[in-house]
Amino acid sequence: MNYQNCQLEVTEEKQLEVNDKNQVQSKIYLGVGKKQAGLMGLAFIELFAVFAILVGIAASFLYPMIKNGQETAQATKIILGFQTLTQAAYDSPYGVASNYTGIKFSDLPDYLPATFSQRAENGEDYEIKVNSNPTRFDASLDIPNDRVRARVMSKYDSSQYTVTGTTFTITGP
Repeated sequence: MNYQNCQLEVTEEKQLEVNDKNQVQSKIYLGVGKKQAGLMGLAFIELFAVFAILVGIAASFLYPMIKNGQETAQATKIILGFQTLTQAAYDSPYGVASNYTGIKFSDLPDYLPATFSQRAENGEDYEIKVNSNPTRFDASLDIPNDRVRARVMSKYDSSQYTVTGTTFTITGP
């Protein structure tokens, strides 16, 4: 159908009536639906809002898993530090004589790996001193994070350590 030279009239029903020369009437509906650009008919701002919601949901699942992994790694490094410090105390002249009277961290560098630091993974310093029994020593570390401290405690028998506040102390040998 050719619509040149046609009369157009817009009615209240948002219809366009077209009358051509042959008096054939056609109805064309205008503005029935809103056409939007974008994916699946969504505008950019709507897509951005959906993306932000999905990122928020993903973060709520991933954050606890990442934090759990970090705490596990921190606890493992602290445990390795205690094991290294304990081995150095055994290998030192104090351990050979089985008398730890006067032991301190500054006596152990020759028996520790070059990469070992007195500062632990959590930013606190390891300490070592003689126990009330001179044939034993106490290695201690302040562990303020309850979850990390619980992980460290789970790796030892309860007879091997004491906890005073946030300070974890392991007694050796």
